[in-house]
Amino acid sequence: MITIKNLILAGVTCLCISTVGGYAEAATPRAYKSSHKAQSSAQSLKSMFKNAIGKYPFDIKMLDKPALKSRLIKLMGKSRYNYMYKNFDVQTPIEFNAWNYHTSACQAHNCGSTEFEISYNPKSDNLCVRYRVDGKESIFKEKTGNAIWDY
Repeated sequence: MITIKNLILAGVTCLCISTVGGYAEAATPRAYKSSHKAQSSAQSLKSMFKNAIGKYPFDIKMLDKPALKSRLIKLMGKSRYNYMYKNFDVQTPIEFNAWNYHTSACQAHNCGSTEFEISYNPKSDNLCVRYRVDGKESIFKEKTGNAIWDY
């Protein structure tokens, strides 16, 4: 049974009541921090792309930025991220069009066969990657919606 005393002892600073299934649920500081972290990540990712228009990913160390790196790893896995990082050689400048920030790169001396595109829609906070290795293509999207290549 949830009591005010138990909530205080558990460190709950914000009480939100939900009547789903007749049970009361409390928002814990952990839930607040997780939600706040996601909002903060979206803001920093939007800011990073906005400030990088016209610049090359290498010049701003884009793939090293924590806000982007963590989401890319979550989206496509660490081994794919590492492969993309290692082969993100011949790059295009970061652009904004069709409601998306966009950049692409390919493996040196192997463009067309091994290449990568990153698309970010700041309005929907949707990060997408087109990942092609040895001609085999995979699309990764955090949410449904259009990436730059869908237009």
